Amino acid sequence: MINPLHILLVEDDQRDVELLIRHLRREGIQFEFVSVDSPERLQEELLGNRFDLILSDYHLPLFGQSSVLKSVLAITQDIPIIFVSGTVGEDLAVELLRQGATDYILKNRLGRLKLAIERAFAEREERQKRQLAEQALHLKSTRQAAAANFGLRAMAAGNIEALLAGAVDLCNRNFDVKFSHVLQWNRGTEQYECPKMNDGGAIEWVTNPYGVFWQHDEWVSRTITYYGVSDRLGDMPAAIVELGIQSALAARIPGSADSCLQYVLCVYDTEVREFTVDDVHFIEMIAHFLTGALLRLQASDALAKSESKFRTLTETSPAGIWQMNHLGDIEYANPAMCRLLEIEKVDSKLPVKLFDFVDPAERERVIGQLNDSLRGVQCEFMMVLQGSRSSQHPVWVALSSIQVETEHSITMGTCVDLTSQKRVEAELKMVLERYDRALRGSMDGIWEWNLPTHEFYFSPGFFDLLGYGDHEDTSRSDWLVERLHPSDVDRVNAALRQHFRDKQPFDIEYRLQSQDGSYRWFSSRADTMKRDDRGRSILMSGSIRDVDERKHLEEQLIQAQKMEAVGRLSGGVAHDFNNLLTVISGYANLIKEKQPETPIELQAIIDAADRASSLTRQLLAFSRKQVIEPRVIHLNELLRNLESMLRRLIGEDIRLKVRAARGLGPIHADPGQIEQIIMNLSVNARDAMPDGGSLELVTSMVTVDESFAKSHFEVKPGQYVLLRVSDSGSGMTQDTIQRAFEPFFTTKLDGRGTGLGLSTVYGIVKQNGGMVSIYSEEGHGCTFKVYFPMFEGVDVKVPILPKRRLSVGSESILLVEDDDSLRKLITIMLEKMGYQVIAAANADRAEELVSNLDRSIDLLLTDVVMPGRNGRILAEMLIAQLPHLRVIFMSGYTADAMIDRGVLNDKVHFIEKPFSSAQLAQSIRDALDR
Repeated sequence: MINPLHILLVEDDQRDVELLIRHLRREGIQFEFVSVDSPERLQEELLGNRFDLILSDYHLPLFGQSSVLKSVLAITQDIPIIFVSGTVGEDLAVELLRQGATDYILKNRLGRLKLAIERAFAEREERQKRQLAEQALHLKSTRQAAAANFGLRAMAAGNIEALLAGAVDLCNRNFDVKFSHVLQWNRGTEQYECPKMNDGGAIEWVTNPYGVFWQHDEWVSRTITYYGVSDRLGDMPAAIVELGIQSALAARIPGSADSCLQYVLCVYDTEVREFTVDDVHFIEMIAHFLTGALLRLQASDALAKSESKFRTLTETSPAGIWQMNHLGDIEYANPAMCRLLEIEKVDSKLPVKLFDFVDPAERERVIGQLNDSLRGVQCEFMMVLQGSRSSQHPVWVALSSIQVETEHSITMGTCVDLTSQKRVEAELKMVLERYDRALRGSMDGIWEWNLPTHEFYFSPGFFDLLGYGDHEDTSRSDWLVERLHPSDVDRVNAALRQHFRDKQPFDIEYRLQSQDGSYRWFSSRADTMKRDDRGRSILMSGSIRDVDERKHLEEQLIQAQKMEAVGRLSGGVAHDFNNLLTVISGYANLIKEKQPETPIELQAIIDAADRASSLTRQLLAFSRKQVIEPRVIHLNELLRNLESMLRRLIGEDIRLKVRAARGLGPIHADPGQIEQIIMNLSVNARDAMPDGGSLELVTSMVTVDESFAKSHFEVKPGQYVLLRVSDSGSGMTQDTIQRAFEPFFTTKLDGRGTGLGLSTVYGIVKQNGGMVSIYSEEGHGCTFKVYFPMFEGVDVKVPILPKRRLSVGSESILLVEDDDSLRKLITIMLEKMGYQVIAAANADRAEELVSNLDRSIDLLLTDVVMPGRNGRILAEMLIAQLPHLRVIFMSGYTADAMIDRGVLNDKVHFIEKPFSSAQLAQSIRDALDR
């Protein structure tokens, strides 16, 4: 797209003009504009200035119905016209497009305007490309017509010198070269001579001032082409080299066998160029016609032979040659013309009229075009043939003619079959359109690199991937390098060197800068399409694909795997630490029970053990190994219950705002865990606002679709309850955001935090099948978004049973615990309660003790995770032998199959380490008395 655009605004309402200007600037379009509101001003600006785009209202009282479009098209048809109106209906819009408008936009949908402008310029550029292709194809037919027209002149020429001068002029016009001339070989002097105009206006032949270009004996009925290559410059005479000639094309014009004259038609250029096969054919055809004219104009004693050769020339010409009398009858047609008309020959007894082959509906127009061709204008039209070899079918022809004035006017001309050319043009157009659709429909961008010239070609899809317009100036070889991420430049250069050295496909991922300044990851594959004689790359072609989303997903996966690994480590440490805490707090409480007054030192030990227990619970929450008791809860209700406590927690200098969405669905989670999430995020926000600020908690319903789930693999498509916690605090850097959920990572001062608050939030959310994300900018606050899957089952109310009074018992209990110190402690606790205890260090020892007992066992109290067989397997085996057996599992965490993903079922009794004597006593009575 042109930058800046020169826009003509046709609008009678200044407010709408200002609206368009604001919108264009907001879209980042650079432009200059002129505004008109009357037909007179519109015409004045179109005639006096050049514009790239016209934006016009449709309902303009001063113009009348659609006269803006008519006024513009009457002056120019190259400027895209986009109507911007508030009330254009679909039928009217289609009619405007049919009449020549480029597009239409409703004023209340200006968001389409930029896309419409870009599409308008893309379509105009595509039309220009097609026109260039058509012009290239047309050049060939034009040359054929020009050569054929020259042949007609050659047939009627009476002066060879004038005809040679015309050939030189024709070559200059059709080759666009430095200069052309005709050399004449004088056998008497054995030198080439060239024509020169004397003062009297006559042509005389002088010795070639440029020296001998080729030796005379090289001319053996052939056309010679010469390209200026460094190792052949020595073949050219010094005079030619001094003129800067780099390329030449020459064709021999032989005379009769006993003639002393022979001509060479030469074309010279100062640029190194490769003359095409069409160039050779063209100069050969001119030389062919010159030869015919030369033969015709030779001595009268050779006239018969000359006419015979001319007849041979016309009959072997690939172009149809014909002669028509004043009645429109074809008097002569060469074999090529007869083949084109599908007739055997021209018979004077059965005259053939040229216009009989033209469709009657088109005949008048074709006759007019034929008259134009008499003035040197080539005409093209379609003939409908009904020859003996085929049924009725159309043939496209290009016809040139001249009129010879005799007693009766005779028209002579050439006719070239354009049917194949038209078919090729149609196929080329179809291929170009298909290629364009393929490029625009592909998710990839295409590029080509011409290594000798350092020129690049980029497809429109390439610019779409980066957000640039295809008007970007990519002719500079460093355009792509400037957009490479600095860290990737050396790696890309190394990959290119390896590609050129090993001749293996180029395949690499790197970052490119988009138009908005951000860097995105792309994957590029390429290979060399063309090499020189030494095997060096000349043309490299490849594709580019946006893999930025995939790279981010990989980063998320790596981060998730890292967090999972840290979680496993945290869970293992917490589990082992819980055993130690149980021993410490257990023995401390036993000592406390024996003291009439608790010493300060002992109480400090108990308090420290309690704090350590709280720390391990946070570690277990992060590792998702803690035991939870989920139920159906409503987040809005939970927030209302917490609101007053949150206000006290964050302080009076922070404004708290809670916004609960109506119709919020329920979630299935542990209420204590959800409260812990809210409390941790609120405390985190409070610490980020030491001088006060605002804290906002908002709930809403969101739908996660397939596209969102693909870029956030933690969640699945479906309905989610969203909790958004936003503060106006100091915010986070990108490095801090990347590590925010890591355990023990904190930006607070020593002693102000453990670094487990956000990691606990992360663990709880993941355990409940949700997702948590952070958006923050340093100095501009922070927002946490927590997604919980909406519960779609039936809400069953579980009755709350009254607490039992603590009591002791005399039942028999099998205790299985692999930690020696903990096993001894629990044995002491149970015996103090009156129970009979049988202790074992593992499942094998427990099985052996049970098999040797002569009495029944009432309850199994076992650790879950133990060396060898775990507690679940031991419980299943003993229950098979003792159906009445009650079981209590104890652990800091469990991933057992009986506790699905850390969630207890209704038939399992569980006590979490560390625990006190009272908690143990209550759990035992609950299990035995149920």
